[in-house]
Amino acid sequence: MNNLQKPEMPTIMDSAFDAAAYCPRCHLLMYIKDETCPHCAYLLSLDERKKQKNFSKQQFRKGLKLGIFWALMLIVSFLLTLE
Repeated sequence: MNNLQKPEMPTIMDSAFDAAAYCPRCHLLMYIKDETCPHCAYLLSLDERKKQKNFSKQQFRKGLKLGIFWALMLIVSFLLTLE
């Protein structure tokens, strides 16, 4: 059995699968579930963690809305070209 562990510092590809937000101190990506930033070891307060969670939810909703919009636009443009 492979012992695959998540990297300590998140990457852009990791943020697509796990909730990530920016550290208020160094402005680099970190996982929301982490209490400290893996880059600068900044300890987040409870209020900062709530703000990060809200930011992550907003970004997810924004991406979902844009994805639905462009998928519908693609379908409509395809249907218009068939006529």
